Amino acid sequence: MKFDGVNLVIIYRREKDRFLFQRALTRGDGIYGEDVSLNAKTIKTIPLVIYKDLPSDIEFIEVRGEVLLYKKDLNIINKQREEENLPKFSNTRNAASGSLRQINPQVTAKRNLKFFAYHFKLYNSSLNEILLLENLSDLFEFFKDHFFISPKYEVIEIQPENIDKLLEYYKEISDQKDSFEFEIDGVVFKVNNLKFQQILGNTTRNYKWAIAYKFHTDIAITKIIEVIFQVGKTGIITPVAVLEPTIIEGVTVKNASLHNFDYIKAKDIKIGDYVEIRRAGKVIPEVVKVIKELRKDVKEITIPENCPSCNYKLDKEGPFLVCKNYNCTEKIIQRIVHWFSKEALDVDISEGTISKLVKSSIVKDIYDMYMLTPADLAVIGNLGKKSASKLYNDIQKTRDAPFYKVLYGLSIPSVGLATAKILAQNFKNIDNLINSSLEKLTSIPKIGEETAKNILSFFKENKNLELIKKMKGIMKNK
Repeated sequence: MKFDGVNLVIIYRREKDRFLFQRALTRGDGIYGEDVSLNAKTIKTIPLVIYKDLPSDIEFIEVRGEVLLYKKDLNIINKQREEENLPKFSNTRNAASGSLRQINPQVTAKRNLKFFAYHFKLYNSSLNEILLLENLSDLFEFFKDHFFISPKYEVIEIQPENIDKLLEYYKEISDQKDSFEFEIDGVVFKVNNLKFQQILGNTTRNYKWAIAYKFHTDIAITKIIEVIFQVGKTGIITPVAVLEPTIIEGVTVKNASLHNFDYIKAKDIKIGDYVEIRRAGKVIPEVVKVIKELRKDVKEITIPENCPSCNYKLDKEGPFLVCKNYNCTEKIIQRIVHWFSKEALDVDISEGTISKLVKSSIVKDIYDMYMLTPADLAVIGNLGKKSASKLYNDIQKTRDAPFYKVLYGLSIPSVGLATAKILAQNFKNIDNLINSSLEKLTSIPKIGEETAKNILSFFKENKNLELIKKMKGIMKNK
């Protein structure tokens, strides 16, 4: 089952004839996770000691799984929060996430969280994986006396003539999903053989030996009130439908991305239309289709000719409209938002605060954020003295961020987190990357020609080079 909870990795280390709980981490960005060890220890279904007679060369046990909150426990928590005049949790996943990240472990302990394991790995002291058993299902059986295992898991021997067995399993779980005590949003098919899993490997976030099949999400019908245009960090203009608020899967949805103008044309979307919407991947609201039989008093969506932020003439690039003005206020805001986002430099600063700083003209680029004083943040950012001081310190701490996070934070087109890690491994510093060539970049596995061209174009822009020169003076890993 694909649990709708919070991913958790638990590490156990050998001590004589047993394995002791060492650390619990959220998945994070695939390399660094958030340490929630103290809170994880309060979850009753996470053992603090594993008693297993394992070969002496096995030093570590890694357990991956999901932290869940049962539906009945969400109701209890929300009733208490209502009595205390606190906002309710909208779903079990948000409640589980909030509970696992509590500052006070005693609060976590009261939330009755559950941990279900879905993968196990064994390592020696050099962190080389040891394949003690042949299959993942064997590990499930081996550890089921210590952990809750995904219920109703099934081992299916697949041949071309019986591939439908996978669909039968999917349908069976889909039909039963509402009867479970916890939320699930799909099923996961995995290669059972552990050696084959090693050969297939994984990307930063996804295993190549597993694939998730999500359930069809709930559909809601609502009306498009208007369409606004958002400016992204690279200048791409995204049309967004403003909707009459509606609830999907317990979440109030007010906006839905319309992606680009080809998407609008293909679906024939107009302002005033009634549309079916869903949360793609149970997260991002999107328009499924227009209900044309309900259409009346609609108007066309006017494609803008100028940037809604700086009024700069827009360029057409494929299905996208792009603002090429480097000093566009909204682009500056979004570049800074991205720089401090969780997967980049990871500073807890709101877009509203960044917007105030940029619109005051005290901040014109990322570098200026490091030149601010606590007083600047307090007065212009409208923060309390204590909050401003904390934010100042958090920003300054990012000066020693890993090189790959700095690269990702620069908003280079086509360079996501995984690509940033590859570039950091191959070039070690920004100067090496700036002086690279198309041939060198495309010779690196997973760097395609389009990505390489976007990287080279980024470093040809004088404004980008000026920023990098300034940032080299303050960042330690450059």
